[in-house]
Amino acid sequence: MKIGVPVWYGDGRIDDNIEVAKLNGFDYIELSLDYPWPEKLDDYMMKRIRELAQSLAMEIGIHGPWRDICLASPRDVLREASLKIVKTCIEFAYRIEARYFNFHILSAEAIGFDEIRREVMKAAKHSLHCIAQWCMDRGIVPVLENNPTKLLGGVRQIRELIEDLEDIMLCLDVGHAAIAHNMYSRSRQFRDEAALNKWSDFKGRVYVVHLHDYKRKDDNVRDHLLLGVGELDIDECLMLIQDLSPKYLLLEIFWRDEETEASISDLKEVLEVLKARAR
Repeated sequence: MKIGVPVWYGDGRIDDNIEVAKLNGFDYIELSLDYPWPEKLDDYMMKRIRELAQSLAMEIGIHGPWRDICLASPRDVLREASLKIVKTCIEFAYRIEARYFNFHILSAEAIGFDEIRREVMKAAKHSLHCIAQWCMDRGIVPVLENNPTKLLGGVRQIRELIEDLEDIMLCLDVGHAAIAHNMYSRSRQFRDEAALNKWSDFKGRVYVVHLHDYKRKDDNVRDHLLLGVGELDIDECLMLIQDLSPKYLLLEIFWRDEETEASISDLKEVLEVLKARAR
């Protein structure tokens, strides 16, 4: 299992971040395609990213865009526009020789109503088929991530969506599962199952895990926290990860605590702890 760190536009130059990740002992980066990436990356930078990763024996995964992207919208014009953007991102992933393309399928429609839910899930399946085909045509593993929302945050919906698509792999985001579980437990209109132990049903399909801590505050859940500062049962979680045997484990940790951003040094300490536990 390879262990990596996230990189997004706010972190600065991609090539610099590849070098920093390698220097701190990580195996790969997961590059988030938040605007203005990849649109504003020129041919030189794409070549630089590819060649630097090769020279350092670093791998690259891609986190597809999710802001303003409506892949489960029952409104055709919104969904098709979103698919067009995603296809551009998959082409970028191919050019830099990324290993996988991780993505969310989202819609803000009112899925508590059965008729709307059916239309949203139909739209989601259409998008999933398109993305799976584009990725496989390019030799990239398509990876669907669980959402921190009622839509596709739970295992029943995800199972329904991927049941006839054997090539679709999954990303288990630990904090997103906690957020969705909190939503389902409080909802009178829409229920599903999102507890971590339910993910054992997907053994053999989980390709990536996004690992971070989370903390309940009032009626909400704050996630992407440094391991050990929240409520995650780390031992239980690591046992589940071992059982699921993902190929990639991303330390998707953005916050040292609820106010302070995490540094690469913080992530390196987590890496060292994980390696020590594995011995």
